[in-house]
Amino acid sequence: MRYKLCRCGAVVEDHKGFVCADCGAGKKAQNTTQRGYDGEWNRLSQRLRAERPLCEACLVHKMVKPSTEVHHKLSIETAPHLRLEPNNLMCLCNDCHKAIHAGRSADVTPGVDRK
Repeated sequence: MRYKLCRCGAVVEDHKGFVCADCGAGKKAQNTTQRGYDGEWNRLSQRLRAERPLCEACLVHKMVKPSTEVHHKLSIETAPHLRLEPNNLMCLCNDCHKAIHAGRSADVTPGVDRK
């Protein structure tokens, strides 16, 4: 049996049509553009990371790491009208972004101490 790493960081079986039990990711029904990550999103993401070069979650905990990804506070699925709204976006490092998507959002919530 083969395994792969889900985008949330969980180890899942690698088979056709897999679905990660932790986050529900893995179905290949839509490509990134269809999910809302098109050229307009890429330009905004690059601009925001240039404007906010440090991970916003790490800064709350007096840590300094570069932001490498942009996270939707309210997902595109939940609030598609906020897809390109800067106030709905956070610039994060890869570790903090993974933590949020793995359901450990308390680890990166402003004002909450890391464990």
